[in-house]
Amino acid sequence: MDAKEQDIAIGCRTLIYVDGSHLARDVLSDAVLAWNLLKPGGIPEVVNEGGFLTMTLTKRPGVSYEVQSAGTLLPALPDSFSAASTTVIINDATVLKVRDNFLIGAERGRFMRVKVTVAP
Repeated sequence: MDAKEQDIAIGCRTLIYVDGSHLARDVLSDAVLAWNLLKPGGIPEVVNEGGFLTMTLTKRPGVSYEVQSAGTLLPALPDSFSAASTTVIINDATVLKVRDNFLIGAERGRFMRVKVTVAP
């Protein structure tokens, strides 16, 4: 394989961002296709821990992370994505563990995402 072929090979991506259709069937299709491109451990673990959505990340040097949660995927609403709606549980040199501040089931739906910034 040349470098270009390796770049799109199965299981080679650490993070995949899909900005596509919001129809349920399309979101499911995009998720299934993207899953096959991820390296093992490429997706941050999000689990129900003590009734809260909780995300655990393995940190890398030179990278900053901000975990955000929301009750909607729509921007510019009171319950849009924000780090203020999360609680940091662990933040050491190798691990970042953050939970949502709302109990699962207390809201209609909850979402978590991580913003990743690489130092220049």
